[in-house]
Amino acid sequence: MPTISEGKANQYKRLCRPGLAVGFLLFAVYCLLLTACTDPDLVCNDTLGCVRIDANDPIRLAAMVALSGEGSYLGEDSLRGVEIALAERDHLLLGHPVEVVNMDTACTVEKGRMAAIEVGADPLLIGIIGDTCSAVTEAIIPVVNQANLVMISPSSTQPDLPQADISAEGEWQRSFFRTAPNSLWQGAVAAEFAVNELGVATAAIIHDDTEGSLALQQAFATTFTALGGQITFAGQVATGQVDIQEAMMAVNTGGPELLYLPLFEPEANLVINNLAEGRELLLLGPDSLFLPSFAESTGMAVEGMALTNMAVAGAAYEEFLSQWLVLYGEDPVVPFHAYAYDATVILLNAIEVVVQEGRNGSLLIGRQALREAVERTRLDGLTGRLVCETAECASPATIGIYQLTAAEISGEGWPPPLLWRPTDGRQQ
Repeated sequence: MPTISEGKANQYKRLCRPGLAVGFLLFAVYCLLLTACTDPDLVCNDTLGCVRIDANDPIRLAAMVALSGEGSYLGEDSLRGVEIALAERDHLLLGHPVEVVNMDTACTVEKGRMAAIEVGADPLLIGIIGDTCSAVTEAIIPVVNQANLVMISPSSTQPDLPQADISAEGEWQRSFFRTAPNSLWQGAVAAEFAVNELGVATAAIIHDDTEGSLALQQAFATTFTALGGQITFAGQVATGQVDIQEAMMAVNTGGPELLYLPLFEPEANLVINNLAEGRELLLLGPDSLFLPSFAESTGMAVEGMALTNMAVAGAAYEEFLSQWLVLYGEDPVVPFHAYAYDATVILLNAIEVVVQEGRNGSLLIGRQALREAVERTRLDGLTGRLVCETAECASPATIGIYQLTAAEISGEGWPPPLLWRPTDGRQQ
């Protein structure tokens, strides 16, 4: 009968010590748990990779908004819209808590880039609501794209932002969407209102030397003439210019029925105060004049003036405002909360569409699949019909016409009443 040498016997004794046996057992259990957490049935075939969320771990989003600086009230307004959208779901999605990482970009490009780089380095972050300001959004779109993320802005309205998401090969990369309306739409909506609602046939335009003002006057003129109207004069008042007599003479002698003013303060105030006395001229302006200071400083000369701005209305929005009042004890001062709410709903819905769910509660979310799911969005939101087949999820129907009254001019009330908004002709 074979025997075991003394050395071998000691070796087997060491292997069979209770502590080592327990260690092997714990290691085996650890391996089983690791397999259970990662769920080998979930396979990532996404071209941009996947986010793997283990059972009981949160679904992580980022809100990149201005929470400091002059634009902080805008970012705070948007953040509250995000919070209400999550509260309606009890901060849960697919059985997982939803965690929002708040990043203060302060409406500065430098802080925005730093925040985007930090967010992009988080392998578990799925998508971004933001940014508040157009300049920041334009600067961080390439960073967001490189990180394979998707971003939906509730307030960046600069017309050419989608161009920042075009690759060198001319392909839209689907990393940027927005629920906020393109600011150029204000010019087209203003012209539609002038012709179809007011019955105006002739109009004059005074714009300034800023890029936005030039774009708005072109959008107004293009739509106005396409609808059969005639532009009697289109002239420029430079920022800070005081002598405007030449432009005013052209307006006063040209005989227009309406004057469109894509201007800021104080140039708009100066133009209105220099209109010919006794002449009845309809006044129309953009959201840059949608300010209590403009109405109060210009006085009764702007009574009845129409202004374009974002317009949100309806039963669903009234219910939303009731929730807002309960949570925050005050009315909102700007409309971006509603666009942030819709942006959050779009992102959460898209996650639900593309997710792979493991047997143990783990999730797998493809990054390219998520972008494409956002692109396929068709949603009746707080702000109207949202169709994201381009970066522009909103429609011109989310722009409304407001009218200044004696209440706003005297400082007794704000905002002015909503007078009109266009219909949305997009397919339901």
